[in-house]
Amino acid sequence: VCNGLGGTDGQILTTTKWKRQWSVIPGRTWYGTPQTIRVCIVADGKEALPTDSQVRRAEALVEKLSRKFKVTAASVYYPENWL
Repeated sequence: VCNGLGGTDGQILTTTKWKRQWSVIPGRTWYGTPQTIRVCIVADGKEALPTDSQVRRAEALVEKLSRKFKVTAASVYYPENWL
């Protein structure tokens, strides 16, 4: 979800991995399974915080994906510093 740099504020862009439905490989800072849906917000969480538009669009996207894929609210995780 863009912050105005590289896309309009709140714009949702898909990656090649999303379009081809490739799994994201878990790394040292992320845990999940091949069924994990990951949404990236363009911000660093320290100095570059998510914009209001990014927050609204991300929450709407998560809600829509949760309904479509029958993901329970208990299975949705946000970063500790999420607004």
